[in-house]
Amino acid sequence: MVAGRRAVRSWLACLKPRLGHLDGIVFDNKGASLAIHYRKSRNRPAALKAILAATADLADARALKGILAVDLLPKTAPNKATALQSELRRLRCQAALYLGDDQTDEDVFALSRRLPVLAVRVGREAAQPCPVLPDQPGRRG
Repeated sequence: MVAGRRAVRSWLACLKPRLGHLDGIVFDNKGASLAIHYRKSRNRPAALKAILAATADLADARALKGILAVDLLPKTAPNKATALQSELRRLRCQAALYLGDDQTDEDVFALSRRLPVLAVRVGREAAQPCPVLPDQPGRRG
């Protein structure tokens, strides 16, 4: 956890000069991870492109596109699939139903091929093969 916090501080020091001049970019230091929000940007596609370019060379960072944000996590950090596996063991469950709507859910979609997990993507197609439900109007900002 301490290493993750150090990495986030290092990423912030690197990214603020690269992205701080762009309108609508908000850094959200979550301690062990960093979210870079661009919801308030007037040009969201350009903001996303700039964020992805600025984060591409960060050491030990895993960039995940979320809903109008890019999340940076240490490459060795647990993900939603490891959390789901842990909860299945803790609760002594035989199977799970999982709904996800962004890139941070892709690890669970991949896990569903190996474990009794029905993983359903909400909105667009997932990178991993899984059922997809249509997005609901007005659900995203």
